[in-house]
Amino acid sequence: MFIDDAENKQDFYYKLNHFLEPEPPVRTLNNDIYALESEIKRQLNDMEKSLQLLYGHTFENKPVFELFLDTLRIKILNYI
Repeated sequence: MFIDDAENKQDFYYKLNHFLEPEPPVRTLNNDIYALESEIKRQLNDMEKSLQLLYGHTFENKPVFELFLDTLRIKILNYI
């Protein structure tokens, strides 16, 4: 705490009061922990669903991820 005028007791007591009882911090953008936690849970749920779609389903008795890998191999071979 800096006091520039020893005669100014009002300023001293004002600064001392704010030093002992500070004002709570002001929320800034994206500082709401509950909203951030909800967003993280939503994204994790979406990722779980996408993994379930990719690895948990089959199409014509072949896992979907194998079809995806086959498609990638075909695209790579077409570019070579």
